[in-house]
Amino acid sequence: VKSGKDSDIILVLDTSSTMNTNGAAYLAEVKTAVESFVSGVATLETKEMNRIAVLSYASAVKENVALMDASEAQSKLNRSILRVLDGSPNIATALTEAQTQLANSDPAERNQIVILLYDSSAITDAARTAAIAAAKVLKADGVELFCVDYATGTPTEAQTAFAAALSTGHFNKTTDLSVSGDFTAVLTKIVRQMGGAVYRP
Repeated sequence: VKSGKDSDIILVLDTSSTMNTNGAAYLAEVKTAVESFVSGVATLETKEMNRIAVLSYASAVKENVALMDASEAQSKLNRSILRVLDGSPNIATALTEAQTQLANSDPAERNQIVILLYDSSAITDAARTAAIAAAKVLKADGVELFCVDYATGTPTEAQTAFAAALSTGHFNKTTDLSVSGDFTAVLTKIVRQMGGAVYRP
């Protein structure tokens, strides 16, 4: 485990209508990926106590699972249903809530990781500016911010610049996730990029 420290991981998922072109099929994919990820962290054969929170957002944020031990989060998640939320996606508000979840987490003692799922094609210039400001606050506090852009097609210059300003590590549905756009695959990639912060090799 990276630096011998436990990890606090916040999954922040855009479930606004702009992300749901495939309706229930999309939500089912995301839910399966998140359940698989939480299960993998919960079943680690280590003495460490990794903690996980799951948030979904549109204009407001819904707490699906508060920050808790991964094994407990697994049982909570099974009873928590991801659903389409109203309004345009507000990344800044979602990242601020992630920061709130990490308020009692000491970066000197725990790895702090936020994984953000979003659709860059649905974000206005003003929303980008607010999101980057919120991301800077997180990163200044020592949080690693990994972002997954679910916009289809080749990213524009503005989308690429936004991703670079926003994240520690960034993944794009079209260029990084192959044809399937599999969210499970990107979570695996993030784990690898974290250098073993969550999973043992």
